[in-house]
Amino acid sequence: MPAWNHSSVEWYDSTGVHNGTCEVKIEGSEIVLSYIWEGKRYLLRGQAVADGHFKLIGVGFNGKSNLHQFPNDDILEGWWIDDGYDGMCRITLNDEPD
Repeated sequence: MPAWNHSSVEWYDSTGVHNGTCEVKIEGSEIVLSYIWEGKRYLLRGQAVADGHFKLIGVGFNGKSNLHQFPNDDILEGWWIDDGYDGMCRITLNDEPD
């Protein structure tokens, strides 16, 4: 499964703009996203519902996300909801550390 282990993420919520890192794996129609927040690793898994359009569900927590990607682009954009919090996000795929 191709992996972008050093991806950057910007997420927007009611408190402002935040920056972090995440790992993204995409193979065929499957997508896996993981990130660490306050010392805990979170994992979302999903499937493509159309080319470049993914629906993800949190594994072990109440979260979900929709992400969208243009062909041959290194950006995923979309919305997320996590235990009652929600917002928008932009992930820049990168397989090399900064």
